[in-house]
Amino acid sequence: MTQFDTALEYRKKYGWEIPTKTLARIMHQEKPEQFHNIEAARSALRHIEGKSKGTTAMVAEHIRSQVPESARAERPRNPYNLPASYEKAQPMYRWPKDANEVLLISDLHVPYHSIGAITVALDYAKENDINGILILGDFIDNHNISRFEKDPSKRSVIQELKAGRAFLEALRDAFPDAKIAWAYGNHDVRYEHYLRRQAPELFEDPYYHLHQRLDLENLDIEWLNDKTVIRLGKLHAAHGHHVVRGIFAPVNPARGAFTKAKDNIVIGHLHNPSHHNEVTMSGKVIGAWSLGCLCQLRPDYSPQTGNSQHGFAHVTIEPSGDFFFRNFKVVEKKKGEFAAYPC
Repeated sequence: MTQFDTALEYRKKYGWEIPTKTLARIMHQEKPEQFHNIEAARSALRHIEGKSKGTTAMVAEHIRSQVPESARAERPRNPYNLPASYEKAQPMYRWPKDANEVLLISDLHVPYHSIGAITVALDYAKENDINGILILGDFIDNHNISRFEKDPSKRSVIQELKAGRAFLEALRDAFPDAKIAWAYGNHDVRYEHYLRRQAPELFEDPYYHLHQRLDLENLDIEWLNDKTVIRLGKLHAAHGHHVVRGIFAPVNPARGAFTKAKDNIVIGHLHNPSHHNEVTMSGKVIGAWSLGCLCQLRPDYSPQTGNSQHGFAHVTIEPSGDFFFRNFKVVEKKKGEFAAYPC
């Protein structure tokens, strides 16, 4: 008797309404010599019901003819008629495989960006044939529309937006053929959050969203909202404000990210380049990294002390999804002279 004959026999015995996985568990328990695991039994059931590829070629006609039409349709996902749910999966973005040499930059906080540190990062990109650039959040500062106390002497919102647009134009001019994407951070989303609070009536206005206000489409720059899970091969990437929370940052930001993600991950947000790796029982190495910033190191809210350091990273992604990560810190050797060092 084939697996398909046995599957049909169990269907007839237990009925067509019993969930496939439940019946598969019974089949595995009672016929372990024929079904070595639950998935093998489940696969046989789905084949006789016509819900797997290759069904016509694999299942004999005498079996198919005994399967009622009602059993061939996918079972309802809500058998208990529960009320509608607003549950939704968080978006996943897979970085394109052809952009396999990626420059990661984060926390520029335009217009408080460090021209010297950014120049080092872009020089490195030119010298190393970078074909992809991922801005990992907090590209723009949005100081005067934050929830915190405002400093009237700071740049206006319009001045910040103009500086941000000018920066992106310069970046596209410098790398005309590169894949460029911008994943929003907590400072970037201030723009839309402010409008939600102050002017929800303008939701349909073309300038309501930051990517529309800066016309990213015209620059061929892709934007990703701050809740998107980004995958660069087998490496996850996020700004970090949804990963490492709280007022006090961990001593090692990368380890803090690892304890949350428990997978390969790189974050920005904390302005401090670091690395942490662990080896699983099976010998798999999992790495976590945090990026340095490319902005002013001593902002007004912390003018005397702080652990911010400049930095950027370079990720090479293999066709298999494996990757090679190079994390750099940028040091000002003397006034106006910057250099990058591996960290």
